[in-house]
Amino acid sequence: MGTVGDNRRRGVRMAEEPELGGSVAGTLRMAALMTARRAQPPRVVDASTLLMLSAGGESSRVKAVQRVVRRVTADPGYQAWRPPATPWTDGLLDDAGSGVVSQALREALLAPRATGWPKGGPVRWHVSVAAALWAALDEARQAGVGVAGHIHLVAGLLRDPAGALEGVRADADELIAALRAEPAWREPGEPHLPAVAQLDMARELHDRTGLLGWFDRRLRDGEVGDSRYGSAVAPSVMWEAMRQAVRLDDGPVTAAHLLLGVVSTGAQLRTAGRTLREGLRPYDSAPDVLHAHGLTARRAVELLPAVRPADPVVVPKGRSQRVIRTIWPAWTAEAVGVVDRAVELARAAGHPATGSSHLVLAALHDAAAANDTDGTAVPLLRAAGADPAAVRAAVEQGLAAVEAAPSPGRRADRSPAKARRLSP
Repeated sequence: MGTVGDNRRRGVRMAEEPELGGSVAGTLRMAALMTARRAQPPRVVDASTLLMLSAGGESSRVKAVQRVVRRVTADPGYQAWRPPATPWTDGLLDDAGSGVVSQALREALLAPRATGWPKGGPVRWHVSVAAALWAALDEARQAGVGVAGHIHLVAGLLRDPAGALEGVRADADELIAALRAEPAWREPGEPHLPAVAQLDMARELHDRTGLLGWFDRRLRDGEVGDSRYGSAVAPSVMWEAMRQAVRLDDGPVTAAHLLLGVVSTGAQLRTAGRTLREGLRPYDSAPDVLHAHGLTARRAVELLPAVRPADPVVVPKGRSQRVIRTIWPAWTAEAVGVVDRAVELARAAGHPATGSSHLVLAALHDAAAANDTDGTAVPLLRAAGADPAAVRAAVEQGLAAVEAAPSPGRRADRSPAKARRLSP
């Protein structure tokens, strides 16, 4: 059984590791979803699966990429590019590890696993996938960019450092040289901003008027509907907390993960240069407050292991599904309590939506009530050098300036029946 470290050594060594971009993460996720739906096992994603999916992507209009696609699908057929059609009895990847590739592979399994694996077993990764991802990161490093995009993934797959693609060897060097000659190869890929994509899909980043505004409201109601949260912000933060717990292999979800979800969502919005629509901004000052007090997404990731509870109380799946309709990863009673209390705080204040500010206040309230013995939010803030009382006061000050607003016609006391639709 291979490991990510084995494949990194087998593939390339890098002085500094760029990030895997959004198109690469999307390709991995699509490969996992397609493989999960495969009728018969083995459900294994190999390099050829990614190569077949490379016809799309942000660089699909680049001539060299189109040339690769034509070559892959040319007569006598793309089957020549696939690994030997034998059952996978070895070469399966153990994705345990803290590297960027391990994190990306774990994250890609969140969507298919969140609702339960189909009969026949889970999706597994072949070692050729990790080797190709390390090669893609090396392509980005050689190009001098910080984000590996679609064109770098295609080049990394063609390099085939694991030797899994039989048909690639004949003209791979020529195709790789053509890719590297493209101007797109020297440009960074689009960053991976899943929270922004989720909020954008729910039309929570749009303040358009007229016919376009009406269209946005219709789509927003279709995504959020009569959710108890009143907007897509709270479910997006919760999904980001789950995503971080999975990619970091640091479950179950705790209040500390929810704080990480808040600051990570804020960081992604800043990277994208986007803001929430005007009606939601008063309830979402928490990301800026936490950032100003020293809790950044990177710092929170570094500190999570130090505040991990020794014996977390995990709630039954049915209980966590009242929060967000997934069965994995597991949630702690602390995290579920924070979300429930955040909804209560928003409702008591007459606010039409539960925002990140309510989540932070609920996390700090529950921790204080437990005298910090069972909570993870206050220890995380203190480890980051922040004063929990000052953070709480700043968030409360932001909410205090908001007058109680009438409900926009949604029933805030109903269960999040459509929260699952907000999950990517």
